[in-house]
Amino acid sequence: MPIGEPCRACVLPVVRSRPVTDRPVGSPRASPAPVDDVRRLVHEHLNAAMIMVPLDDPLDPEMPLAEALAYLDENEFDLALLRTADVRIVYRARLKQVPEDKRENPVKAWWSSPRGDRLIEHSLELGEVARRLSDDDVPLLVVGRGGLAFIITRADFTRPAGLAGVLAVIAALDGMLDGVIREFDEPAWDVLDEERRADILTFVERARGRSEEVHRLSYLTLRERFLLVRELRVGEALGVDLETQAEHDLVVAVRNDIAHGRPVRSGSAAIAALETAERLLDALARVPKES
Repeated sequence: MPIGEPCRACVLPVVRSRPVTDRPVGSPRASPAPVDDVRRLVHEHLNAAMIMVPLDDPLDPEMPLAEALAYLDENEFDLALLRTADVRIVYRARLKQVPEDKRENPVKAWWSSPRGDRLIEHSLELGEVARRLSDDDVPLLVVGRGGLAFIITRADFTRPAGLAGVLAVIAALDGMLDGVIREFDEPAWDVLDEERRADILTFVERARGRSEEVHRLSYLTLRERFLLVRELRVGEALGVDLETQAEHDLVVAVRNDIAHGRPVRSGSAAIAALETAERLLDALARVPKES
């Protein structure tokens, strides 16, 4: 099925300094050369520290519950620390369940100890942060030298730092897919419609005029790369699971919303896109390398 170009403004060509060699469909392929660098970026440099938010000052444990709840509602906080010798927390969701006739009682009556599975270090990989919040919406608390100092919620993935992290992982995936799809050059080219081919050839010639060698398939959009992954059954050829169209469409939608400055519909959507992109990167990293 021929395809056109859904978003030309989103195309980021990959510049090459040496000629491209083609391989027939079904031949053994290696993982793209920069796979190790990409995985290092994702696993070592994208972590909890980039999206964590400082916790506000602890609340007086003798504060009436109604006053504490009003404070949490006004600031849209999911939880607050209490000013106690041991670490104690009150959750907004739990306070909301307290009957009205008990809301003048001290808030300390409804404290909780932090759950061990919600305590993390600032170096925890962003993908693992996303996974923990995907499974459970209770916020994560970041442990520092002085105790609990930062918090991460699902909503933090819709804020600038969180969106930058999600976009970085998707961009890394886009670059990896570029290398993979180039290995299917001729069959991929045949899937494109004539107008799209003509546009791409124009881009290639312009690049050559600047003394740049750009592979013709490097002008594809992320949506087009995903479509080719499905049309050419790239996952089967490489022996890895490259997800389904639903996952592909989610990654593209979130990527385009971020790139064009549109609000992502929810933190859960951003997290799901990041998790999918990480699974795809991990799958591509398992493709055997050439000896």
